Amino acid sequence: MQSRQEREQDDVEKFRALSEALTVGMRVCCPGIIQSYDPNAITVTVQAAGKEPIRKSDGTFDSAELPLMVDVPVFFPRGGDFTLTFPIRKGDECIVVFADRCFDAWHQSGGIQEAVETRLHDLSNAFAIVGPFSQVMKITPPYSVASPHIHNVQLRHNDGDCWMEITPEKDINMKCRNMTFDIEQRFVVRAQRWDGIQQSETFYPPSIQPHPGGGGNA
Repeated sequence: MQSRQEREQDDVEKFRALSEALTVGMRVCCPGIIQSYDPNAITVTVQAAGKEPIRKSDGTFDSAELPLMVDVPVFFPRGGDFTLTFPIRKGDECIVVFADRCFDAWHQSGGIQEAVETRLHDLSNAFAIVGPFSQVMKITPPYSVASPHIHNVQLRHNDGDCWMEITPEKDINMKCRNMTFDIEQRFVVRAQRWDGIQQSETFYPPSIQPHPGGGGNA
């Protein structure tokens, strides 16, 4: 006959096993590696970056890669009429976030939709947020050990050879090889001090005649 302590220990083990069985298939979030990108659908195919333990029939464990996640919507920062986009290529790292329920109908039609399947926290319910860095893939400071991007807002090439930043002093700094402006109407510069320009000047493309009093061509 089992003692009370033994019975309580058995109950603990049963609850632990039940909890493990319920949560083992519940997906929440994991790092992933992009395998392919469809720029027309704005979706990716992702391989989870971690292997999963598999219990074999003899009670021992082995590990295996998770199945590829396909048609995963990509997150780009956006709002109103504006979106910040960037190229995505095979090998890029990402964070995969899993929705509570199936969102296939929403992804296809937008708006508020019925869940077409009852799956919960499933591999098929994934979104991809591109951007996290493993230590192997991390970017380096652009031009000094001091890492200006620690204090500044920066848009940059990963090699640090091309960048644009805004500083806490409200300055804008840039570095690039070439710069092209495609201006349809006019280009206005307002500055307190600028060599050759006093206060304000408007530049027009050669094909556009300036309005009276609107400045001249550069």
